[in-house]
Amino acid sequence: MYRLDTLGGLALLDPAGAPVPTPRLRLAVLALLAVAGGRGLTRDKLLAYLWPESTPDNARHALEQLLYALRRQGPRELVTGGDPLRLNPDVV
Repeated sequence: MYRLDTLGGLALLDPAGAPVPTPRLRLAVLALLAVAGGRGLTRDKLLAYLWPESTPDNARHALEQLLYALRRQGPRELVTGGDPLRLNPDVV
């Protein structure tokens, strides 16, 4: 099971406890979803948090690219759901 450390820095750790190289924006999404808990976050809220200055189309595209990268990063899906999005409690 992966672990998301949020105190003393932000890091995604693999099951062995080693840091997984993860870009900051991906870590930010994971942290926002962790704070949201089981209720998750809507895509619109994520867009507002992460790309407030972007056009809606550009922000949606950026989020889709980010989610695609997160889904490919681990052996199983880190993020589940369509809208709202949630962390997969079986993985993180």
